[in-house]
Amino acid sequence: MTAPMESLPDAPVALKCGCADLWSHPMAQLLAGPALRPGGRALTKQLLAGLALRSGARALDIGSGTGATLAELTDGGLRAFGVDYSAVLAAQATDTGPVAVGDAESLPYAGSAFDAVFIECVLSAVPDKPAALRECRRVLGAGGRLVVTDMTVRGEFPEPLQTLAAWAACVGGACATDTYLTLLRDAGFVVELTMDVTQGLRDLVDQAERRLAMLRGALGVGLLDQAEALVSSELARYGLPVAADGLAALADVLFAQVRGAIDNGDLGYASFVAVAA
Repeated sequence: MTAPMESLPDAPVALKCGCADLWSHPMAQLLAGPALRPGGRALTKQLLAGLALRSGARALDIGSGTGATLAELTDGGLRAFGVDYSAVLAAQATDTGPVAVGDAESLPYAGSAFDAVFIECVLSAVPDKPAALRECRRVLGAGGRLVVTDMTVRGEFPEPLQTLAAWAACVGGACATDTYLTLLRDAGFVVELTMDVTQGLRDLVDQAERRLAMLRGALGVGLLDQAEALVSSELARYGLPVAADGLAALADVLFAQVRGAIDNGDLGYASFVAVAA
């Protein structure tokens, strides 16, 4: 079994590739569920309802993953488009809507192309957050709406969570609420709403732990082939375990650390709605 990484890679590109590879792994998707983030489609639907967008408005989902938000935006009557750093995830979501392979820090779209942009549990995993938010502002027309949901931290972040796995889980790169507000304002947005939705994070951890227990049971009786069904060789490049049992052990450590940080008030989850000035 390959040991977990002890520190983050120095190169931003390597960090982004590691995040993309980890989230495209079947094990990660099995534990996190189809939305791959706290709150799921229910939180997206709640935030979308508050925007009161016209039918047919163009909306972009940055970090579209397997397409959960795309589906919610489409069901809400919008023309939805996605972009994801992972070619594997982009391919998975194409049945839901058009998805491009691209970088949040350099979006492959023209200026003022969208009426709304959603970036849910993604910004914390982006190395250059100011660049990503400037890109959000560029592709939005004046008055366009931006929805951000993400992990929040208080004070200095616990050192054990400063790993690639934690960064990919939107934990290691999270900011304080005030920092997100400053980043949004500096990028040309007026923040209209800030909402604490930490319960969604608790629920996701509970769900992931239940699914992990079920997975362990399946592995224990030989229902899953560790060597074939849940292996992604790309992960080995970042010092992460590639077999299901190795990733399960890594998940155990991460879940315990995240739960402790939530209980201590050091880790939360928040939603922000802003308008392009």
